Amino acid sequence: IVLPNTLHTEIQEDLLMKIKAMQNFFKATLHIVWINTPSNFTRDITTHQRLQDFAKRFLFKNYTIHVFNDLYEEDGIINFAHSIKADMIAMGTHGRKGLAHILSGSVAEDVVNHIDIPIWTYTMRNE
Repeated sequence: IVLPNTLHTEIQEDLLMKIKAMQNFFKATLHIVWINTPSNFTRDITTHQRLQDFAKRFLFKNYTIHVFNDLYEEDGIINFAHSIKADMIAMGTHGRKGLAHILSGSVAEDVVNHIDIPIWTYTMRNE
């Protein structure tokens, strides 16, 4: 299971609990990945440490951590998933509608529309 991560844990806790349950059900390895893009670049050493801290905080087991570079987040998720021959992608979506969706777009929607790997999405609510 590929988990693209934004490290915005304050709105991800419910999503992460669902992913842990799914990982346990399928007895799957979780591939936690940060997509490094020119517009949202972070140093690998910093990102690896943040991802390690994230995995420890949520008590993940049977996981790997990756930093993958690509021009756009959507392309990075798709290319990373293909590079490891992923069986599934699990990702959160903000569930924007109307004008907010038009202005901001949706990474999850772009991935769903351009990949042949099953995707599980979960609408995160920032309450």
